[in-house]
Amino acid sequence: MYPETYTGAPDWKLFDFSDIGPDGGYALKRFERKGVLLPRAAYSSYISITADCVAGGTNNAYCAQQPDRTLNLDGSICPADFVQKSYDRCCDPQNPTDCVYPYSFTPPPTMDPNQTPAPTPLDPEVLSNGGFEEGDLCPWEGSWNVGFALDESTVIEGSAAARITGRTATWQGLGQQVFGKLQPDVPYDFQGYIYILASGTFRTDATIQATYDTSTESCTRQNSYHTIYSSSSVTGQQWHTMSGSFTFLSSSLDASCTLVGLRFYIQSPNFTYDFVIDGLSLYKSSTSA
Repeated sequence: MYPETYTGAPDWKLFDFSDIGPDGGYALKRFERKGVLLPRAAYSSYISITADCVAGGTNNAYCAQQPDRTLNLDGSICPADFVQKSYDRCCDPQNPTDCVYPYSFTPPPTMDPNQTPAPTPLDPEVLSNGGFEEGDLCPWEGSWNVGFALDESTVIEGSAAARITGRTATWQGLGQQVFGKLQPDVPYDFQGYIYILASGTFRTDATIQATYDTSTESCTRQNSYHTIYSSSSVTGQQWHTMSGSFTFLSSSLDASCTLVGLRFYIQSPNFTYDFVIDGLSLYKSSTSA
C-alpha cells in the first residue's frame, strides 16, 4: 500500500515513470514500445488501455473502424535475420540462445522461462573469514559473551588473527554458524592454528554443534556434538597446528528430530587461559565427488 502522507524525501518517495532508480534504470519497471507504455506490477496489478478512435460496436466497447488486418505494426521490431519470440524478445533461429530485447527498459531475463534454474553449488570452504583478514571478525561470534578482538601482533598467517580473552568457563571460545554450508556425508579437510597465552600443555577442541527442533513430541534432544579435531598435547606460548579430516555423518544425527542449526566452534576444557586463533579452514576434500 502506498503512503499518502510524509512522501517527501527522505521519509518516503513516490516514484513516477520518469524517475531514475538507484541502479541507473527507471525506478518503475515497464514495457515500452513506440510511445506505448505498459507498467509492470507484481501485486494488485491492472492495466487500463484507452484507444484513440470513434467508439462503436456492442456497448461502444470497440473502435468503429478496424485497422488493416495485413498491417504489421511490429514489422521492424527485430533486427535482420531475427524472429520475434515474445513481446520484447527477438532470437536468431539458427542460434536460439542469441536473443535481443528491443524497446525494453528492464533487464533481459537470464534464461528461458520454461527452463529450471541449475542449483547454486555450495562453496567448498565452509568457514567464512577464517584468516580474519577482512578487517573485522564477522561472522565470528564469542561463546557466552567471552571477549574477542582482532590481533595484529600475534599472527602466523596474513596480517591479523583473533584473540579470545576473559575465559571463565570451558565452553567459552569462538564460533560461527555453518548451517546450509556444511554438507553431510562429505569429507572435509580441517586446518587452523592456535596460540595459547599461557605456559604448559593444554587441550583444544574444534567441534560442530547440531541443534534440533524440540517443538515436536518425537524430539527430546536439543543438541548433539561432533568432534572435528581434538588434541591434549598443545604446548603454550607457541603456535600449534590443528589439522585432520572430518565427515559430518548423517547417521550420527538424531533421526527422531529435525536439524535446524549447525555451529562450528573452538574451545577447551582448560578454561583458565586465553588464546589466539588464525588460519582456520574447513574445506571440501579433493577426494569428494
